[in-house]
Amino acid sequence: MYPGPSIYGKCPTCQITIQRSSLASGNTFGAIYWTDGKMDAEMLPEYSAIVKCPDCRNLFWIEDAIVIGEYDWFRGEDFEAPEEWKNAKSLIDPQIDDYISAIEAKTFSDDSNREKYMRIRLWWLINDFVRYEDKQPDLFKKHRELFLNNLMHLDKLLGDNHDYEKLMKAEISRELGHFDLCVDRLKGVSTASKDEGIQIYQFAQRKSQIVQCLKISQD
Repeated sequence: MYPGPSIYGKCPTCQITIQRSSLASGNTFGAIYWTDGKMDAEMLPEYSAIVKCPDCRNLFWIEDAIVIGEYDWFRGEDFEAPEEWKNAKSLIDPQIDDYISAIEAKTFSDDSNREKYMRIRLWWLINDFVRYEDKQPDLFKKHRELFLNNLMHLDKLLGDNHDYEKLMKAEISRELGHFDLCVDRLKGVSTASKDEGIQIYQFAQRKSQIVQCLKISQD
């Protein structure tokens, strides 16, 4: 993994100077894949498309921010970075309450892809309570109503044209406890995603509703 230049911009709300990291290159070696579509890859970190300003605390989409430049601190480029860049604040990744607020405020501006993005990330964050070794089932139960409501809305946003979303819809059915529907939806998955589909099918057969780790061959 090689870091790319730091990207500098302005918060669309309060106009303070902000900075975010970028990635020059990475790989998925040793990555862990999950039934809800999340991938944990140490050498290919994901940068959130929606972020929180460290100053005014408002949420905004990265693509809506005003970019004022970039600087590669690691390579010592022949360029004198402005003083304000040196004091720029780092962006904050949204948490559960942030996504709830953003969805309720309709910050996706009637863009179904943006709403889909937020609802998938909200799904992953709640599943994180039961995903890793340091499980927190009480917190998962605390967010159960939100979890179910979010999945029902997300299910309506996902399409049927790509395996990734077909698998997600099958997984949503499984995590909602609709095991027969999960199995039925897996019939539409192509042979390219056969291994993932078989594993989700097996979890459905066991009547399991919890997110699970997938065994993906990395040749």
